[in-house]
Amino acid sequence: MLSMVVMLYFIFLFISIVANEAIVELISKSVFFSPLREYLFKSNNKILSFFGKVVSCPYCCSVWTAYFFAFIVFVFTKAYFSSYVGIIFFVLLVHKGSNILHDISDRYFVKPAGGDLNE
Repeated sequence: MLSMVVMLYFIFLFISIVANEAIVELISKSVFFSPLREYLFKSNNKILSFFGKVVSCPYCCSVWTAYFFAFIVFVFTKAYFSSYVGIIFFVLLVHKGSNILHDISDRYFVKPAGGDLNE
């Protein structure tokens, strides 16, 4: 029974890492979200400007989307997280795994030119 729980945890972790990277790429680099990033980034409101910086930085954005995936996994699988330490550990694993996947995809795959504000 324990091996099944561990296997499901790693499946959820892998799916969360891949989905986190996909969402971060979509939010922080796609042309579709470029108007939103520009609006938030150039806003005079400090809160909106903060969110503009978060969504323009893939590293920063992956932290917050990892929290979203940890929340989703926690809601659907309460038995797999026995404490809040487990949730935070899951967030860190998803965030770091997403960053590693991001580095691999940037290094080995050609990206189309987009509306990246960081360039």
